[in-house]
Amino acid sequence: MLVTLTQGKHLLIHGPASFTIQKGVVEILKALIHQSSKGFLVPKGRVLALKAIEDCLITVNIGEGGKVEEREKAFPEQWDQVIDELSRQKGTVVVIGDVDSGKTTFCTMLLNSALRKGLRAAFINEDPGQADILIPTTIGATILESPTIYLSQLKPIASFFIGKTTPTGVADRVILGLAKLRSEVIDEADLIVVNTSGWIKGEKAKELKLATVAVLEADRIVFLKKDSELNHILRGLQKSYHDDRKVYTIKALEGAKIRSREERRFLRESSYNKYFSEAKKRILNLDDLDISYGMLGSGQRLDEKDLATISMLLNSNVVYAEENYDSLLIVISKDSKLNKDAISNVRNAFGKSTVKVVKEGDERGLLIGLLSRGKLQGVGVLRKIDYVNRKIEIITPYEGEVTAIEFGCLRLNDEFKEVKQYVHVPI
Repeated sequence: MLVTLTQGKHLLIHGPASFTIQKGVVEILKALIHQSSKGFLVPKGRVLALKAIEDCLITVNIGEGGKVEEREKAFPEQWDQVIDELSRQKGTVVVIGDVDSGKTTFCTMLLNSALRKGLRAAFINEDPGQADILIPTTIGATILESPTIYLSQLKPIASFFIGKTTPTGVADRVILGLAKLRSEVIDEADLIVVNTSGWIKGEKAKELKLATVAVLEADRIVFLKKDSELNHILRGLQKSYHDDRKVYTIKALEGAKIRSREERRFLRESSYNKYFSEAKKRILNLDDLDISYGMLGSGQRLDEKDLATISMLLNSNVVYAEENYDSLLIVISKDSKLNKDAISNVRNAFGKSTVKVVKEGDERGLLIGLLSRGKLQGVGVLRKIDYVNRKIEIITPYEGEVTAIEFGCLRLNDEFKEVKQYVHVPI
């Protein structure tokens, strides 16, 4: 369809859709888009707001479930004022809000506005459930070279593997990752914009938000409020922020698309599919790797005598086991049956406080971080562990050196669909 958009009006395009600017100039998230034969995609689950800087003609192709609507205003009036003020100053801005409050939209607009004013701008994504940089289960940082519509199209300059699509239970990893990411961009950018996760409920969520502000040494905090949902976090910052530091409390994006769990999962799985589309099989030697997260690789391998003892106590075929000071990891064959009551017998016999028993093959589908020289280089999917010969088989698009791996808590199937997210690393 051909849409005529008069100067100053807004057009909201709900994906799946595509559009081309046939005539005129539009502003999309503070990025100026001129008449061009180049088309733009709006993926399923996304919405783009186009503002006509002058009278425009726009060709829009709508897919199933997509739509267009014209509005006088697309964003709260406060947004333009706050974004204009923030984009004139150097420093670090942390954006806090519930899910579907417009955080990513606000961050994109602020970054584009800063670029238009001549500032060097960096973006840090603190939400491991988003695919803004790299893929879900990671957080990352990037430097913007030019205005953008989709932050997910930017190449990361640094990433950190969290291993889950939520910061729940892994807040320490998130904070460590933020510190590392900040060190990568602090000398390269005038303005650092940080998008946080939508995890806001409860004391643990509050602690993470306050720790995020502290570790990043943020001098400006933006709260996108729907109602009173952020008050408990806000009260932890108001008295500390004065003089050269400032807290902004503004309205969340009204009418923002509320995504269901299924839609969020679809977006994450689309990211996995894109990332692993050119993945290749690799075989890595466990003895050549440092291993983080989980129990595997942290202990001393047990000999055949101990394996026989454990097999007898569990009445299962034990193929591998390792112990450290207070724990024991046991791997049984995939066809073995496990009597959970028998685990206490092993615990008593070996004097361990923790005994974890897993089945051979349970590792298939786990996401893992691939590191070299202390930095995340890529992400892989675990296909198989050969415990006896100390080899692991993975698929990954990353072809470089691997000196360390980090086991994640998320399992994907062979089609890169999410199967299960564990509270703790299962191996």
